[in-house]
Amino acid sequence: MKKQLLAAILVITMVMTLPACGIFNPNNEPENQTDPGTSIEEPSEQEPEEQQEPQEEITKETTGIYTGQIDGNTVEINIENSPAAFVITEVEDQINSLQEDEKVRLKYVENEYGQLILKSIQKAE
Repeated sequence: MKKQLLAAILVITMVMTLPACGIFNPNNEPENQTDPGTSIEEPSEQEPEEQQEPQEEITKETTGIYTGQIDGNTVEINIENSPAAFVITEVEDQINSLQEDEKVRLKYVENEYGQLILKSIQKAE
């Protein structure tokens, strides 16, 4: 009796959850339907996509408070009372001489992915 009840509950659960796995199509049309009156066109010669020129990196210079190292590649610096994460691959040796909560002067660029790349950092005087 217990096995039959468990099997019935399992079947009901599967029946209730299977419709959730389908793709919602408000027009009830198959997704890859081609019009029978049209033939398959051969690929047309497309214009080559314009290659985006790399953005010229603009070096920004500012001061802030060195908060500390986030991980092996990133540090946090408060700039204008707002924390920012900087990638330090080029200035690892300069980071080692800094203390937490120390005022610093830094130069950085923003890459095409929005990451802030630290170019130089030193204690502010």
